[in-house]
Amino acid sequence: MEEISPDALTGSALAAKYDAPTLLVDKETVPTFTKNAYSPNQTYSMLFLGGEAVISNQVMNELTNTIK
Repeated sequence: MEEISPDALTGSALAAKYDAPTLLVDKETVPTFTKNAYSPNQTYSMLFLGGEAVISNQVMNELTNTIK
């Protein structure tokens, strides 16, 4: 991950309000440390910030399909 986007910084305030984690991804991949940050046995709600300019549909689909 080369830089932290403004979306991640803004999203961290929202995450703090709801006592939720902020999980960072690269545009085209989900880093191992992000994959290891959740339990596959829990149910999660996700909010993707930044749109397709900063996160690919492939990454959104990967997260949506592996975190339920």
